[in-house]
Amino acid sequence: MPPVLPLATPLLWLVRALALASSLTAGWLTILKWLGPRVSIAGCGGSEGCATLLDSRWSNWFSVPVTLLAASLWIAVFFLTLPAANRWLGRTTDQLLATCAILLIAGAVWFGTLMLAVVKLWCPWCAGLHLAALLVGGILLFATWKSTRAGAVGIFCAAGQAGLAGGALLVLGQLFGKPPDTHLITVSPPPALATLPAAEAPENGWTFLRGTLQVPREEAPLLGSPDAPHLLAAFSDYTCTACRAQHSDLKALLAAQPGTYAILILPTPLDSSCNAHIPASTTGKTENSCALAALALSVWHHAPDQFPAFHEFLMTTVLPVTPDAARKEMARIAPQVTLDSPEDWVSARIQANITAWHSLSAETAKLPKLILTDDHILHGSTANREKFLELIQQAFPPTDGIPVSTQTP
Repeated sequence: MPPVLPLATPLLWLVRALALASSLTAGWLTILKWLGPRVSIAGCGGSEGCATLLDSRWSNWFSVPVTLLAASLWIAVFFLTLPAANRWLGRTTDQLLATCAILLIAGAVWFGTLMLAVVKLWCPWCAGLHLAALLVGGILLFATWKSTRAGAVGIFCAAGQAGLAGGALLVLGQLFGKPPDTHLITVSPPPALATLPAAEAPENGWTFLRGTLQVPREEAPLLGSPDAPHLLAAFSDYTCTACRAQHSDLKALLAAQPGTYAILILPTPLDSSCNAHIPASTTGKTENSCALAALALSVWHHAPDQFPAFHEFLMTTVLPVTPDAARKEMARIAPQVTLDSPEDWVSARIQANITAWHSLSAETAKLPKLILTDDHILHGSTANREKFLELIQQAFPPTDGIPVSTQTP
């Protein structure tokens, strides 16, 4: 019986070693995914790289982790290169190996493209698996070509058809499979806050999370009526695209139920220049967020009536929004506000917001975060407005029997 494909012994052992190492790596990533929150939170900040990729919508094939599929494929390659497989399956072994080679290359190209061009995050473990797949797939296809030249006809044709069909099935399963939720709801106060003693509402302020989070009225901007029966607290960053998406949903909520909801705005910059929890190496698109948050709070303090317009400018102007552009808009809508540097209370308010955000980040650090009730916190941005308003209605069931409108105002 001839050996498995015409592979030189060093190349054969290289294929086996890479297949074994890759199967173990893919299996380890699968375990990490199973142990994680298994939600693809649409937000800014927090863990990046491998953790985010494992939680993205592209990490599943229908409901099966793609890392589990990869581990199974690598195990198949390893066992098909053993002499026993050739004794049991004969020349079918070559066809199966060639099929695996095409699947490995197709998967590496597909997931590599997603990683670099769609998700735009770098995971060294995933990249290593893709490079191993290209290398092993290339070696096996070269061996298949040599086998065909030696007279083993039909291998390429059958393997190509099976491999391309498998690759197409993978892509279709990812495109049309049910995507995971893009948000997370926690239903109890985080340990960092739950251990604090509850407090009564201050005479001139608001409290959240059973009184463990207190905000003076003069330090936090408010959208909507201060007499609204339902008050939400929104942690957000003016440079965060997910926060901007939720801002649009909050506007729709206020318009759909005027006088029913009010939104407390808690600017929380994801910028290492004022946020010690953000590594300097990750600050890029958010590098101006500290200055923008300071300007927003200053406008609220000195010209509260103009704050909604300034907040809308910061949340809707095409990114990047520079501090100079924000100051020009501030001078236009609130010329009475003239500041050379942030006031001390502004910096203190920003640090208080950052401290609260960090304490709410046990499950995920992603922004936006929206406190709905004393026990319910919405992390991340929902997939669409209908889902957002559905969550609001679940947290605050309408007492008049009129459902929250899902129409864009």
